[in-house]
Amino acid sequence: MKRDSLAPAKGDSAAHWRRYRLSNLMLTALLIGGHLWAVVVSFLAAFVLRRFLGEQGLFFSPLRPELGFFLGYWPIVILWPLIFWRGGLYLGAWLEPEEELRRILEGTTIASLLVIASTFLTQTGPEFSRPILAGWWMLCLILVPLHHAGIKHLFRSLHLGRPTVIVGEAGPAQEVIAALRRKRFMALDPVAVFTDDNGRSPDQMDGVPVAGEIEHAQQWADERRIDTVLIVRPDLPNAELVRITDYFGARFRHVYVIPDLSGMSTAETDIRNIEGTLTLEVRKNLLLRRNQVFKRILDLLVTLILAVLAAPIMFVIGLALALERQGSVMFGHRRIGKDGQSFVAWKFRTMVRDADEVLARALAGDQQLQAEWAASQKLLNDPRLTPIGRLLRRLSMDELPQIWNILRGEMSLVGPRPIVAHEIEKYGEAFQLYTQVLPGLTGLWQVSGRSMVSYPVRVRLDSYYVRNWSIWLDLVIIIRTFVVVLSGTGAY
Repeated sequence: MKRDSLAPAKGDSAAHWRRYRLSNLMLTALLIGGHLWAVVVSFLAAFVLRRFLGEQGLFFSPLRPELGFFLGYWPIVILWPLIFWRGGLYLGAWLEPEEELRRILEGTTIASLLVIASTFLTQTGPEFSRPILAGWWMLCLILVPLHHAGIKHLFRSLHLGRPTVIVGEAGPAQEVIAALRRKRFMALDPVAVFTDDNGRSPDQMDGVPVAGEIEHAQQWADERRIDTVLIVRPDLPNAELVRITDYFGARFRHVYVIPDLSGMSTAETDIRNIEGTLTLEVRKNLLLRRNQVFKRILDLLVTLILAVLAAPIMFVIGLALALERQGSVMFGHRRIGKDGQSFVAWKFRTMVRDADEVLARALAGDQQLQAEWAASQKLLNDPRLTPIGRLLRRLSMDELPQIWNILRGEMSLVGPRPIVAHEIEKYGEAFQLYTQVLPGLTGLWQVSGRSMVSYPVRVRLDSYYVRNWSIWLDLVIIIRTFVVVLSGTGAY
């Protein structure tokens, strides 16, 4: 079969392009509508709450705000989508979740400050209720991101990325295509691959046809009105990479280049220019002392609230485990923490007595189970778990006692998964990075598939977290943790 016959027809590519434009416009319209709806609902909720509290005598101000007065200023809600548009949140935005969250919260705060400033400029400040404005802002900080995430979640199966030609080496190109396919929201949608492997590459890569050699990419794309190319050549020396980038830069409107910088991201790098030389400033956010102090303060505030809310649940769990009569309610296990120091991580007991013997008998003579255990140190149908223990594992409630570890400063609310001594060799060189921060009660591994994720991917996720930490990434992980726990995804 000729490779050209595998390539999408011109009409198919044109239709793909039209669907891409339409899906972007539909998504943008839905996001703008969702943002406006969230802003209006936030205001109405703040207004009703202020009136209710005022009627209960909880506010001493004699002001009794009237809804009609506020509704006269309804056009001001346009500030939110305008600021979000300026912040690049619409029309095919290519942003990580933590960056989206940062821009939404910052944009919401700016819009709220502009509303407050306008009341002074128009001399209507005395008529406005400050509790309503403050409540409006705080509710927007919650409802606007939730609407944004909800709309994108519902729309993701219909959204198309920008039609893109992939050029480069077969192996890395296939990895990049797989990574693009895994994204919750595709920014780029590969439609064809061009390699220089002289026919040795497969006919397709993850459903994307290999349409020919690299020199044919530009003509093929011109015929199909494709204006985006992704260059995947991490093997090339700098001079050759610059040459090929200039070549495609003169022929494509959008050119993306993937250098050999795996594991790094825009969250930890700034682009600098030294007399025409591209320079990346690499930051290690979580290794800065001020960020560690800030993260510790956040840990204490959130964990104290979590401890109060979880106390009744923990009491019920402890009582149920005591009635099960399988041993002590709590279980302490040695884990490796910051600076390589070991500590006891506490959990609710989830296993039967003599669990090690039960595991040894289960693994004996069963090669399939042995392979499953060797791969992840977990079993899908673990014979050691009690009925209550299995439920606790599924809901991740067995780890609630680690609140104590967080308060003691041995763990963080969010961080790499705490490991045991025999797992050190599996981390390899990444272990040094792991020991520079506190392990976490939750983390990227827990919200990315949990036990369904292979061990090398766990290591890569932990390393990514340390390199790319931000308060926004922590907030995204915490939110996704609740979603994953409630759905039970990957838990066993």
